[in-house]
Amino acid sequence: MAVIADLQAIRKVGGFLAPSAGLFCSYCDCLYENLDSVNPNSWTIHNSVQVLQQAQEWLSLNTKDKRKKFATATGVRWTPLNHLPYWDPVRNLILGFMHNWLEGILEHQLRTLWGIGRDTEKAKALDEAYKELIANESYTERDLSESESELEELREEAEEYASSQSQSATLSSEQSTPTPQPTPSISPGALPMEIDNADDEDEDLDPDYIPLFDDQKSVFKFSENELSYIHDCIHEVWLPTWVDRPPINLGMSKHGKLKANDYLVLFSVIFPLVMPKLWWNGNERECRLLESYVNLTAATNIICSFETSNFEAEQFTQFYIAYRISIQQLFPECHDLPNHHFAMHNEMLLKHWGPLAGLSEFPGERLNGMLQKVKTNHRVYDMAYTMLKQMCRQLRLKALWHDNDTGEDSVRELHSVINPNNKQENQSTGILSTLEFVFKSDWKTPSDVYRCPSP
Repeated sequence: MAVIADLQAIRKVGGFLAPSAGLFCSYCDCLYENLDSVNPNSWTIHNSVQVLQQAQEWLSLNTKDKRKKFATATGVRWTPLNHLPYWDPVRNLILGFMHNWLEGILEHQLRTLWGIGRDTEKAKALDEAYKELIANESYTERDLSESESELEELREEAEEYASSQSQSATLSSEQSTPTPQPTPSISPGALPMEIDNADDEDEDLDPDYIPLFDDQKSVFKFSENELSYIHDCIHEVWLPTWVDRPPINLGMSKHGKLKANDYLVLFSVIFPLVMPKLWWNGNERECRLLESYVNLTAATNIICSFETSNFEAEQFTQFYIAYRISIQQLFPECHDLPNHHFAMHNEMLLKHWGPLAGLSEFPGERLNGMLQKVKTNHRVYDMAYTMLKQMCRQLRLKALWHDNDTGEDSVRELHSVINPNNKQENQSTGILSTLEFVFKSDWKTPSDVYRCPSP
């Protein structure tokens, strides 16, 4: 059984903590403070048996404080799904690629990193983070210069001290003995004050230090000419009739919120035609930007495909790790999000479940949209029953239209009014055939109809 939901809901129903907790991941023991890590060997995948034991132990605790402390230490809570004999609390949780990848990774790349549609509050926060980064960078260079100057002063003082000690020893020897004895000279290198630099080459550099590019003077964003080129491509590119065209005024607030499918079309269809043109013959940073985007697109094509293999799952991880390393270097002012870590486990899910596109959230989101259009007349206590009745009416009508054997004149007349060309619905034949089988069954007794309880 696969549980499909967004990040907040899937953790509640799966018995894990929120994405902002210390043990935030339901797949491994990675800590939130190690969120930027891209090494899969730095964490351990949860053992399903151990998670079930920890959940049972959490349930056996009799106070709220004890349960809270236990959950903080283990990252596990109880869920009724643990009663199922076939339930796997680790692999049965699906990381929906719509919320995690399309509306998570791709949206973050478009709005936060590239600045297309970046809101004012986010832009201000990034500017402040970048100014702090520049200040730390300049402080490091200034501090290094001051350290070298102080070191040179110490060396000069050491030489003066050595010279004065040599002269004092010579004068003292001449006054105490009639026969002068040679006094060994003390070189500055023999003094303990001299700093030994022999081990400097062996010192490890700070692994968290990421130098800025020479041409990196501000937070990245596309120029007006580049945005205009993107808009022209969206407007002029030929797309299949079944592919929705993204808004041609991309990046402006007028088009509203982008849908998940818009991100998929942009990164897999539109941007491959634009980015090489913009960055192919650019400077060092632009070449790195293009390489980063290519890795992201390659990973996107694998995760959104309806076919996969173990080799492609491993290829996904390679492309994705290369992408994460690149954005950490290209955009040091932006920190990784929990979504970036969660996507590291897509290889495991691809190998276990197969293509994740078939287990996406799109059908559920489409159903939510249909339910939101149902007229409730503000009768909250009848809302569940009203929605169920309206959905059954719509589905029965679709199944009835799809049935070519119907002989009712009223249905045939209604069908001709709605579809004047008498075109048969050829799409979604699998779903409609299933509905046809379900709704052809006779409901003769009232016991077959159940009223949902009032909230």
